[in-house]
Amino acid sequence: EPNRGRLDPMAIGLPELREELASSYLLEVLPDPPPAWENQVQRAVRDAIRSNERNLGAVIGRLKDSDHTAANEVGDALEVISDFGLARLGFGQGSTAEPASARRSVTTIRTPGLSLPDPGASRETYTRAERISVATLSLVAALALRLVSGDRSRHKVVLLDEAWFLLASTQGRMLLNRLV
Repeated sequence: EPNRGRLDPMAIGLPELREELASSYLLEVLPDPPPAWENQVQRAVRDAIRSNERNLGAVIGRLKDSDHTAANEVGDALEVISDFGLARLGFGQGSTAEPASARRSVTTIRTPGLSLPDPGASRETYTRAERISVATLSLVAALALRLVSGDRSRHKVVLLDEAWFLLASTQGRMLLNRLV
């Protein structure tokens, strides 16, 4: 609980990637969301970003306050997921502080508790814990990107254990390409 929101994509994402990162994370943690849910999530994230809201709790609030049934349904589903294990890291509430830049020679980000699926497993067979773990790994990569995107005069190296999971998704490949 003390780390709730530490990886909230609305706070850690680079400004030009925030909308895509937040929408992708929310849709990744849901089991096969219908197209109506996808549209509502993308609309709520877009509106939250335009209003300078910086946490996914605000997005869930927008969904639950909507007059649209699909928005209410996906808001309820995300609210339940937001309080499940590792998902707490991605769902900030209230004022979520932006991460500081890396100031030390070595910055280590550890994520104990990841429950990654077998390499050959299809997304449809992932458990809830596996979906959240894969989505959380993308947030760790986004935080690494944020940390290394600062001072261009300083050489940086990013090592990602289990990076092959990032190669399995469009969002993950985009993050890895940006890191490179």
